[in-house]
Amino acid sequence: MHGIPRDPSYVYSLLASKILKSIYANVSDEVNSKVGIWGRVLDVGCGTGSLIVNILEKNKVYAIGLNISKAMIENAVKNILNIEEKNMKT
Repeated sequence: MHGIPRDPSYVYSLLASKILKSIYANVSDEVNSKVGIWGRVLDVGCGTGSLIVNILEKNKVYAIGLNISKAMIENAVKNILNIEEKNMKT
């Protein structure tokens, strides 16, 4: 089982960041209110990491994302590294 191929995972990432943005904002606010700073977050079926990215934009947490698709995880790592790099600059 290979999961979602690389190209569709990129398209999914773009769509998720646009369509699910408001939902992720609400969920990340709720998560951050529960776990606090340096809390732990597990995102099962994380896809391209969009929810984790949204959480990390607002709070410092330990986050683990799990997904069956290697392509999704590769995109998630890139997305999370981008937000960490952005956070280090500010």
